[in-house]
Amino acid sequence: MPSWAWLEKNWTPLSATGLAVSVESQHKTTVLVQALKLRDVDCSLPVPDGTLLRPPEIGDGGEGAPPVDMSMRVDAARPVTRTVEGLTLGGPYTRQIALDKGDAREFRIIFTTQTRACSFQADLLVYSKGKQYPLRLPSSWEAGGEPASYTFTVAPPHKPYKSHYVVGTANMLVAVPDTDIKWTGQTPAYTGNGELNYW
Repeated sequence: MPSWAWLEKNWTPLSATGLAVSVESQHKTTVLVQALKLRDVDCSLPVPDGTLLRPPEIGDGGEGAPPVDMSMRVDAARPVTRTVEGLTLGGPYTRQIALDKGDAREFRIIFTTQTRACSFQADLLVYSKGKQYPLRLPSSWEAGGEPASYTFTVAPPHKPYKSHYVVGTANMLVAVPDTDIKWTGQTPAYTGNGELNYW
């Protein structure tokens, strides 16, 4: 039976991955947050075909100011920062978010792919006094709140998989047949007759 340690080692987000971060200005002058930039992009990864996987939830920090949503399609020929419209990528992102010293704003960032599996690193581009400052985005955190990794991975939308696993009420990963999985868009649901009642 696969374990939680197995899941942490083998999972890959499907269709989209991302994070929510709070950016605080520490400069004396106004800083502008304008775009995203990718680094070390490798879209030659094999598309997962062995296990049904789900993207992580992108949390909300609950700040007073409305969060800023940005997105980027990683496997595009020329990835550009885009807006987010519902669950899809919108047009090019053209806003500039101004932060005075001490101001903070939440940024929710989504990375997608449509045809290839990719690994990459990403920066949030900030400008102050005519200079560009890349803020390296962590892909995961350690228990103490420090970044654990800066490398993201994301795979194309779902396709038929050799194996399907669901989370059982006893916190176990249980293999189920394809006939017990129903897809709504990119969201899987367990439809079998067992006692597995949530993902």
